[in-house]
Amino acid sequence: MHTHHIRSALSGQQEVSGFGEDGEGDFSDDWKILCNGKNWERGETIRLKHEATGAYLGASKNFLFDERNCRNCPIMGHMEVAGTSKTDSSTHFRAEMGVFLSV
Repeated sequence: MHTHHIRSALSGQQEVSGFGEDGEGDFSDDWKILCNGKNWERGETIRLKHEATGAYLGASKNFLFDERNCRNCPIMGHMEVAGTSKTDSSTHFRAEMGVFLSV
């Protein structure tokens, strides 16, 4: 995930996008995981904070791509993901699938 100082399409927040090729990117790809304890535990919600801008990763059903704002686009029905300065329920994330490692 990459972010910079461009306004996002729907919410007008900080745009977050895919960037780079074959694992190459830059400092705008750096995010810090904020969890409740020393380790990120299964089932726990976390926040992601962008290192360079201080923005939190957020997604809300209020900002959904649909026929009104993205006619015939390939991301129809997807939520916009953006950087935001506020920390609310839209900035909480939880891994529900994947590989879980014990510490």
